[in-house]
Amino acid sequence: MGYGTNNEAEYLAIIKAIETVLDLPPGSVLIQSDSQLVVNQVNGIYRIKQQYLAELCNRVHTLIEKYPGTIELKWVSRNQNSEADALASKAAGTPQAVIKNNKVVTWESNYIPDSEALRMLPGLLGSCADGIRKLVSMKENAKFKNFKDLRIGGIDQYSHAKVEFLIQCAAVRFGDHAVDWLKEAVESFDTEYGKKALRWVARGLPPDMALKKVAVDMEVKANSTKKQAS
Repeated sequence: MGYGTNNEAEYLAIIKAIETVLDLPPGSVLIQSDSQLVVNQVNGIYRIKQQYLAELCNRVHTLIEKYPGTIELKWVSRNQNSEADALASKAAGTPQAVIKNNKVVTWESNYIPDSEALRMLPGLLGSCADGIRKLVSMKENAKFKNFKDLRIGGIDQYSHAKVEFLIQCAAVRFGDHAVDWLKEAVESFDTEYGKKALRWVARGLPPDMALKKVAVDMEVKANSTKKQAS
């Protein structure tokens, strides 16, 4: 659909869902979304201040009125919507997890790295090391801004390292399973996205967080380019 805000994307997904069920026999339809703002706007709980969102909301109501059955829109947390979230990310070219048979294979590991091997890895710049420790400690509570704020702090030894070396470093930190999981998620380390994610794992970010970090950086860059163009 081109560039737009996340709220526009949520509305367009709901519109597409309703358009799909219009061709089906009438019944009771439940549409679940992890966008609290959009769900509450459609359900009349939140006011709509932006005109472009008001127009999308009106389109949703118009389609609902066309349906001979009933359509209910319900908010669910992202944890309850992980499959849809992962599939959408993959379709956007920023995969966040391994997907098999439309099911998400989350990153899990009990791997304990060898302390001596860790000491042999290239060091990180101070601000980067502190940022990684902070982000990892936040776990699932880490937000967009937290990933955005993580910076390398300059040029380190991982910045221009070859893939083979990055794989070795990632395996030391998180085990061979981490490399396999990450490669299955990104499909190839030859792509810019895959190489950047591998580089962050080599620095010490867990594979799932590394994918999120690269996706956030790409979104920030795209938004910056869009603003400059306008």
